[in-house]
Amino acid sequence: VGAFWYLGVADAHVVAARGPDRMRPAWDINNAPFIAELKHPPAPMDLLTRMRGYLDEIRVIEASAAGGQATERQVEIVGWALADAMTPVDVNAMVDGQGIAGTNAFFDRPDVSQALGSTNAAGWRISFPASKLAPGDHVVSILVHPWQGGEPRLIMERKFTLAPPPTTEQRAVQALAERQQAPGYWLTDFTSGTAFEQTRQELNTYLNAVMVDVLSPMANEAGVPDMLMRARRYLTDQIEPGGLVRYHGRPDAPTIGTLGCAITPDADDTALVWRVAPSTDRMLLAPALATLAQYRRADGLYRTWLAPTERYQCLDPGRDPNPADLGIQMHVFMLLAKEDPPAAKALCEAMTRKAADGDVWVYYADAPPLLILRLADLRKAGCPLQLPSSRLRTTVPGQEIWVRAIELLQLTEDGAATADTHHEATELLDKIAADDFSLLRSTPPLFYHNDLTASVRRFYWSQELGYALWLRLDFENRSRQTKAGCRSDSLQQRCGEK
Repeated sequence: VGAFWYLGVADAHVVAARGPDRMRPAWDINNAPFIAELKHPPAPMDLLTRMRGYLDEIRVIEASAAGGQATERQVEIVGWALADAMTPVDVNAMVDGQGIAGTNAFFDRPDVSQALGSTNAAGWRISFPASKLAPGDHVVSILVHPWQGGEPRLIMERKFTLAPPPTTEQRAVQALAERQQAPGYWLTDFTSGTAFEQTRQELNTYLNAVMVDVLSPMANEAGVPDMLMRARRYLTDQIEPGGLVRYHGRPDAPTIGTLGCAITPDADDTALVWRVAPSTDRMLLAPALATLAQYRRADGLYRTWLAPTERYQCLDPGRDPNPADLGIQMHVFMLLAKEDPPAAKALCEAMTRKAADGDVWVYYADAPPLLILRLADLRKAGCPLQLPSSRLRTTVPGQEIWVRAIELLQLTEDGAATADTHHEATELLDKIAADDFSLLRSTPPLFYHNDLTASVRRFYWSQELGYALWLRLDFENRSRQTKAGCRSDSLQQRCGEK
């Protein structure tokens, strides 16, 4: 009985390649195997090596792709291994019998050290692109080289299932979920100019109310009802004893001083919150409506700030310390349409008279997307307001795509979309979603700004709103095409007709 350990190394030529005496090397005593072998160090005693290790976890993660902000799915395998309580040479992963990735980098595992008494690095992590594998069931085998030149040893096998990559819609929803904070709100980015750079963040009730508005019509289809429930709960909690709401939320909130300030209550956020996330205590609505009425101007429009000038808090007013902005009128109208129809009718008439006047373009003069969106909401509530076409265009670089996205959304929801506009919407959606929504992350919607006559300028942006608008247009575009019987291979057919 005997055994051989083949290392794959040829020691010497026992036959000369050419020459008259080709057999002479075969008779050279130094080429005898039992003598030539003495030139090598002893083979590693791998059979006596005690291998210990474990495959802790196989998971699929989103990791940054090389050279950019885009992410790609990675399979990450994590575990530990020791060879006679020493750090091994390397660890390799095989999937379904094929070598796929490995590592020779080990890190400390305090849990392993505590359990086994070894202070040597034992932890390892192997990752590779998920695109290397087809969706479905796979078997992962972990092999460890205990010593340099030794044979690989199998320490563990495990089955796992790779789910298909998320759809673009799922990726947008996932981004919204990841960016929503634990209390239920999303943060807003702001800059000092019309370029999305050197951004800072704040918390305001305004964005969160708008998010609820945009996502609500397709919440179940998009799988976001839990997100909206949390956002509504946060908004409802911001209603104060007098029924009013502040832009940065309640003055006793833990975020005051870091993500906002104790600002004066305003008509915009009061109207928005009472409409999308009203309190169950309806007794608070009456004083809120009464306060709004106190700040109604002689021309029928409502002022922004619900306090006298001498009681302003955390404000940097512009030329008009308490303007009647047109966007704010739209939000007040939408509340009054539910709670006080005669007052809503009077406000609609006032907006129609004043829409072309420059003094009502305060917070949206350079940011028309949201007002374009609100025009459809006003029509549904019985106010067919028309705005000057010059006010519906943008001069801010990169914002044209968001203006057009909202215009296409209006056409689609109104049933006026044709095959051509459905095709345009599909192409625009693809453009925004390309490279894992890189356009959205670099140029999100600019959806309002402060009074540009104030001493400091601020422009407000939201990636979250971009994802929400994308989801809304995607949902409406697909559902309307389905209802109209349109197909992508029949673009000559009119879509959206009843």
